[in-house]
Amino acid sequence: MAAMAHPIEPEEPDPPRAKLGLVPAQEPDAVSVIARGIVRGALVGWVASILLGTPLGMVAGLSFPSALGLAAFVSVWGGLGFGAMMGGTLGFIRDLESGHSG
Repeated sequence: MAAMAHPIEPEEPDPPRAKLGLVPAQEPDAVSVIARGIVRGALVGWVASILLGTPLGMVAGLSFPSALGLAAFVSVWGGLGFGAMMGGTLGFIRDLESGHSG
């Protein structure tokens, strides 16, 4: 009579994650790395355009509301797109360097 093999028990997650009820994280795939880079880049580009554009507009002689309006316009039409482009590119490069893309 052959002995029955015992099923392999899954490893216990590390204690801090177990307390929170989280499972161990899996490695992200290429799409999620690039998508996360696009979102982060767009947000950074938008915020940077607002924070840099407003003071530059005021130095150029605009009132605060006008400088803020100009910065908001530039951030929507320039900051979001440029930030998303750079964030996606950096995410793509990170994915290539990590060797996930095959």
